[in-house]
Amino acid sequence: MDFNEVYSEISRINKKDPATHEARLGKLFEESGELAKAINKTNGRKVLEEGENSDSIRDEIVYEAADTIQNVISIIDGFGITSKELLQAMSDKNMHWENKVDKKDI
Repeated sequence: MDFNEVYSEISRINKKDPATHEARLGKLFEESGELAKAINKTNGRKVLEEGENSDSIRDEIVYEAADTIQNVISIIDGFGITSKELLQAMSDKNMHWENKVDKKDI
């Protein structure tokens, strides 16, 4: 499944959910916090639970990242932003980001 298919799937499901933009933003913050918590397990800021290891933490990071990305797409889909628009903006942002990074190397 490619990005456009995933975006379309999220958009389809999104239309079934009556949540407001504000509610979706709150959910994004919740999911971002869960992603941060999982990442903090890799740097010692969070204590590992019994049975956790680098593989299970990596899996947790993948799933929490997916939740976070789904919520971002849910929000922007609510404003009628298409996957094509998002990908173009991301490409533009990547170019600007790379330029900033390259200038730091000088």
